[in-house]
Amino acid sequence: MVIYNDEETQNYVVNTNTCVQKEIGLTWTAPTNLVYDEQAKVPTVEATGLVEGDVCEVQNALTAGDDNITYDSSFTFTATGLTGENAGNYKLPEITTSDEYTISIDSIAVNTSEYVDLEKDEVTYYKISLVNDCVYYFTFDADEQGSVFTFELQKKDGTLVATRTVVWPTPSTYEIDEAGIAIQESDDYCIKVTALTNGINSGDVTIKEDDHNDEFLDAYGFCTKCGAYQGDTIDYYEDVTVSLQKDGKAYYRIAYAGDNIKFRRLLNVNGGNQLQSGDFTYYASLNNNNFEAITIGNSFAEKQTPYDDYYYIVLTAPSQINNGVFRFEDELDDYGIAKYSNYYAGSTLQIVASSADKTEFSMNNGDVKYYRFEVEEEVSYDIKCDATLDADISYGYFNTDGTFETANIENSTTTVSLDDIDMEKPYVYILITATDTFASHGIYVTVTSE
Repeated sequence: MVIYNDEETQNYVVNTNTCVQKEIGLTWTAPTNLVYDEQAKVPTVEATGLVEGDVCEVQNALTAGDDNITYDSSFTFTATGLTGENAGNYKLPEITTSDEYTISIDSIAVNTSEYVDLEKDEVTYYKISLVNDCVYYFTFDADEQGSVFTFELQKKDGTLVATRTVVWPTPSTYEIDEAGIAIQESDDYCIKVTALTNGINSGDVTIKEDDHNDEFLDAYGFCTKCGAYQGDTIDYYEDVTVSLQKDGKAYYRIAYAGDNIKFRRLLNVNGGNQLQSGDFTYYASLNNNNFEAITIGNSFAEKQTPYDDYYYIVLTAPSQINNGVFRFEDELDDYGIAKYSNYYAGSTLQIVASSADKTEFSMNNGDVKYYRFEVEEEVSYDIKCDATLDADISYGYFNTDGTFETANIENSTTTVSLDDIDMEKPYVYILITATDTFASHGIYVTVTSE
């Protein structure tokens, strides 16, 4: 048997007029762009092992059942035949399938923003998971005068769900005021943004979830359709005002901040019924979202650590509540620094040039005031009060080993130099404790004169 152009067989004398085709190799090259753009992705393939000067090209096609257009799809191509002047001298190898390729797309989540920067006529795409029976709004945040662009929401198969033409104002937030986009089928969807005029120099695209009907909420404030939390996320020391009709409900959550927090009900603002202790139920997700009720009272006590870093609060109004106010407090140390959260109970002093820019304050006997100021490396500062006060004054700072160093200011008119302090955090904290009642005194911090 003679193989076409084969050195080992071409010199043999054989009693046949046939020549066996030579098997070629295949070199596949991935598509130049595997990012989703609604266009089909096609690799290239080249025949290798050809006799010099021979012309033979490889035909190829998408492997049956694969998808080379849709995002998140994986696909292969198959060599199907040979063409060209010398194609009859060659045959395909046994393995004719390409490597597997995957079309990627950027993803964004509901209620989160994605930065956009596009030239004129440029297009960008994002994948987002939306849920049946939920309503969504498109928003766009911009800082500068810009352009006109289109926003399209598509199904994964390319079916258009909604389209909006946006005129970018300056400065403003563009939000669709018409009815939101009602989703009829839970699935992954595609957001397509196209710049039509000047391009989009900067901005944030967001798909915002509409407020859910109560019928879609579980006992803790989560949507039973999409799983997103629908209550308010509150902060420590934030005064939260509540107005509810009889038997109404409100949902809140607060980030876990160590084992010690305290709940405080404040006086109602404009009359009506106050918030009562029995109105609130507190939950922690203690084991992979298995919620359990926990106790949070008016004093600091050990609490259970939540699985997902939040405490959940459900407020039920047994009677009408008008402008009731509550807040959660993290335990403070002696200098007004929250022990677990990032809260600071005092005021920040600016570095000033003289007593003319002092911060004035009044105090009653037994009151405390907290101040702090930010320091820079290799700079010395003076803490000064403008008169002798009936108060105890001290300052403190965190050392590099994490300990909190303190020192008393015995006389409020004394200059305290903070030169050569080796600090871990960029603040010096000041504590003033009144031993009598006084008014209109001042405190200020200056840079030490050379």
